[in-house]
Amino acid sequence: MYWNDIINEDHKTINVKKSDLESYINQINPLAIENFKQGIYILRGIESSNRAVIANGNNRESRYATNNLYNLLISNLQDWSAYPKRSNSLVCTTSITKPKSYGDIYVVVPMGDPTIGICNNSDIWDSFKTLNKIGYDNLDRFNRNLYKALRDMCTYSGISFDTHIDKNYDKLIELINRLDSILDVKQENGNTLRFNIERSSGYHFYIEEFLSKGTLLDSINYLLNPKLNGFKIKKYNNFTETGNKEVWFEGAAALFKYKYYKAEFQNIGLDAGE
Repeated sequence: MYWNDIINEDHKTINVKKSDLESYINQINPLAIENFKQGIYILRGIESSNRAVIANGNNRESRYATNNLYNLLISNLQDWSAYPKRSNSLVCTTSITKPKSYGDIYVVVPMGDPTIGICNNSDIWDSFKTLNKIGYDNLDRFNRNLYKALRDMCTYSGISFDTHIDKNYDKLIELINRLDSILDVKQENGNTLRFNIERSSGYHFYIEEFLSKGTLLDSINYLLNPKLNGFKIKKYNNFTETGNKEVWFEGAAALFKYKYYKAEFQNIGLDAGE
């Protein structure tokens, strides 16, 4: 079994022995121990009976999204280039209560000094203010309608639509650029792009919502822009977030069951305090 089983959709876990963990001790950032003493936690809820596991987020897909478009875009768009890739990240929280919804609470100890992506809210679904301005109450609805918009544009323009377009970024951008090449740009109510073909009223609704900032790709970039939506990044050495924020980072981590983490740290020679 390999490390990223813990983050797969089945939430499988690895039974890690003390000797297995000891090989990673030198990689554990000592600041994690000091942070825990001050109530600065990174936590995750998982279904596991193990007191300790090792995990990373390779090839991650959201279990709760109807498609993987937003994950693919956020992991590859230029404006997100400084952020850890969501598709390769362990998604966690700073909340002590939220993990209970997903299983037992585990303290997450990153290896080394990874870059941490930090949402402005408790969940990435609710972290995009730009979407609220065009009538979307969360990222999930935008994600579903973007998929439908791409599918409908292909249908009305005679382009074959790959139902797995949310799995391949290069193919997604190729499709978006192709659709942009047949868009008719008009100035109306500021800067609105309209599709230059016959369309249904529902189809028209999708297009006007998305195409507000130049090309289709420009519009998506604007709506998902991390700076405009209050996202931030910090190296783990400078991480001080508390409260209730969704966070994510790439790379391996050791996870210790919350109610046992002090004893587990002591077992492997780390002082978690009283």
